[in-house]
Amino acid sequence: MTARPTRMRSALLLSLAGFLSLPAGLASAEVVKLRTGETIKGRVVAERTNENILVVEDYLLGGFREIAWGAVDKPDETRIKESLGMGGLGDTLVQGVLIVYRLNVGTTEVRGVIVGQEAGFLLLKNISSKDPLRIPLDKIVSRENIEMDAQEVWPPAEIIAKKREELNPVEARDWYKLAQHAEAVGAYAEAKEAYETAAADEAYLQRSQAQLGVTRMTAVLNDSEAIRTLNDLRNAVSSQLWKRVREGIEGFGAKHPDASEPVKKQLEGLKADFTKKRSAAFADFAGRNLEPIVKRMIELKVRVRDAAFNDIQAWIRKDAIEEGFAELAKRLQEKDPSVTVEEVKTLFAARPKRPNSFRSARYDSGSFLIEPPQIKPPSGNPRPTQPQKGGNQGPPPNIPTPKPPTRDTWWTDATSDVRRNFWWATFVEKSGLYEVSPKKEKTPCSACDGAGKQSRMLSGGYLQEWLCVRCGGARFDIIIKYR
Repeated sequence: MTARPTRMRSALLLSLAGFLSLPAGLASAEVVKLRTGETIKGRVVAERTNENILVVEDYLLGGFREIAWGAVDKPDETRIKESLGMGGLGDTLVQGVLIVYRLNVGTTEVRGVIVGQEAGFLLLKNISSKDPLRIPLDKIVSRENIEMDAQEVWPPAEIIAKKREELNPVEARDWYKLAQHAEAVGAYAEAKEAYETAAADEAYLQRSQAQLGVTRMTAVLNDSEAIRTLNDLRNAVSSQLWKRVREGIEGFGAKHPDASEPVKKQLEGLKADFTKKRSAAFADFAGRNLEPIVKRMIELKVRVRDAAFNDIQAWIRKDAIEEGFAELAKRLQEKDPSVTVEEVKTLFAARPKRPNSFRSARYDSGSFLIEPPQIKPPSGNPRPTQPQKGGNQGPPPNIPTPKPPTRDTWWTDATSDVRRNFWWATFVEKSGLYEVSPKKEKTPCSACDGAGKQSRMLSGGYLQEWLCVRCGGARFDIIIKYR
């Protein structure tokens, strides 16, 4: 009794396919846009299209065209795959957080999904632990919203259970979509079951692809030990255990010499995922850590009171960059010994730059060395503030005026913090490592409130003025913005 509706449905689909294959003008055509700008007017041949190629019957040129998905305009690729039940797997991404928090020595970072908060702890779920991680709220240094792969948070079976509930598959198309999702996240038993259900519908246009999926998942499941190794390595990627992952990938062939082709394909995917996520994590680490490293180096040099200005300047210009990258490489080598200084430079250049991520560096009271003062020095001679009456006003007092700073006097008197700020701003602006805003900001000198001069009232109603002893007449502290 069940065969008749299936045969009727097949006949209807064949009739419809014949109608759609009529020349343009006799049947409605679909337009497929390629990334080159070319458009193809014709029919998507579902029964010959697979995960590697799109087959289109071209009504204008005649014949069938096989096109790699990479050549198809992205919106059209998404639309066509969705219509064929080959929906993209971008929905494996979830909203998570990247948290940096303090340990007894230094800081560490962890990624996951926040699942709650209790008794001064943030509860964070990721694949590294069955139970949520408990992170002390008072130890959190920073928190950033990020996109994560669902596999970094939940085991494959749990992801697919949620996906099945979401899709509630009834038709073969939905089962095929669930199977693809399950295969992508490593839930191979669930993927096989879903492919089998989709392949059971004789009228399903992607039936042959579903059957291939069953074969592929059967082979994968036969490699259970190799699959367990891959899953362990995926978990290690999620936990950013880069050394362990690298060693696992390099030793996979010797450990599983008889692994099937589908497993080897999964291994290649893991390699690509490892490279991508390692690079992203290290680029972010490099972007966040070079600054405190160099600042600490500067601080150690300038806190020596008799350190010479010219010596610090020469170090900033010549050696500070290399020493900073060497220390940064040393820290990254704790995560993956294969890191080199040259790679660290590339990673730093690839650091994430968000539009609102500009930071400030200040030249502080040393700003007069960057932009020389334009105010002419007052004579220093006291002048009366009121007209003399009857010649009773006495001669002006002869009191020396304070001297404006020179480079050497400023350097001698500057605190370690001021010295560090000055040289960090110099490093940022001169090293070429940072994107520096061309527009400098300025704040009024804290000693003269931007006047550039200071004054005092002497006895007899005389006013005496001199260049500000802090800014030397520069009037403002220079601030540069960088990222």
